[in-house]
Amino acid sequence: MIGHTLLSEMSSPRSPEIAMLSHETLALPRRSMLPAFLDDVQVDTGVVAESLPDATSAGILWEAAPGRFLLRVPEVGRFSVEAGNKIIIDPAPYSKLSDTSRFLRMTPLAALVYQRGCLAFHAAAACHSGGAILLAGNSGAGKSALLMALLERGWAMLADEVAAVDLDSGGRLQVWPSFPEIEFWPHPMLRAGEQPEQEITQPLTTKLRSMAVAEKFLSTPRPLCAIFWLSAHNAGQIELRAIEGMARFRASGTLAYNSHIADVLLNRSTYLWLASALAQTVPVQQLRRPRGRWNVEEVADKVEAACKRMGWKCTECKYADMSSYGRQSRDEARVAGTAE
Repeated sequence: MIGHTLLSEMSSPRSPEIAMLSHETLALPRRSMLPAFLDDVQVDTGVVAESLPDATSAGILWEAAPGRFLLRVPEVGRFSVEAGNKIIIDPAPYSKLSDTSRFLRMTPLAALVYQRGCLAFHAAAACHSGGAILLAGNSGAGKSALLMALLERGWAMLADEVAAVDLDSGGRLQVWPSFPEIEFWPHPMLRAGEQPEQEITQPLTTKLRSMAVAEKFLSTPRPLCAIFWLSAHNAGQIELRAIEGMARFRASGTLAYNSHIADVLLNRSTYLWLASALAQTVPVQQLRRPRGRWNVEEVADKVEAACKRMGWKCTECKYADMSSYGRQSRDEARVAGTAE
């Protein structure tokens, strides 16, 4: 199913390391650059302009216009994402192929998902008993650490960092699988983005590491049944409370992978449709842990207890009025968004 197009122009002189690789050597990166459900996306190398002349929104390293997105990563390269079906990579001199692939899997992947009429959450995704949950939150909230703890308890993995969500043919929100890898900080406290309370005898490192979890990875989408919004607070206990009403509707934007990019690339009608489906069918739980104290097993206990209280009735995670909103409608919305 995986078959991204990565042309021989990968021998761009901008990256001598990439220029030295043969077509056969590139076979593995080609298969792993994007998730399998995006196998129709063309990935090429070429010259990418330093800016978008008609950008309608911009950040420090990115610019966006309807149907187009540009990311500049110092010492790695420039990424252009177009119309939900094409990515052009302009590698920086002496850039590493591993760095290029890693950055492609973050903001450019989210931009691509938005262009295709899907929601992209800044979240990890785990699955148990037939349904998926999102572990959402800002960087340093502990998403990957909690995901690893759940995998140790028999859960399966769908995504880490970027979770793509759309509607299946029956009108249910579903989470698409991404990559069978988890990126994490070597020490649990560093995964949480905080300094440890107790003295640590082993050396600490801030180098991000990657762990393969192919044996615990699901390759097919699963219905979305709950979202856990991770954060820290100054109280002494773990707090879990339900998000209701309009706050649940707004959660789609708050937990999106860079909502400013979504504002430009995701068709507004499509966003309102998907956000309404989420607000009506998916429980959102805000899970706040004590700041300065990180017990991932205790947090995992809270997540599993909340899931049991919800009964895991995944067949109820359905927005009945949207059954006709299939892939064809999403494609039409993407075209409309490009034309706006």
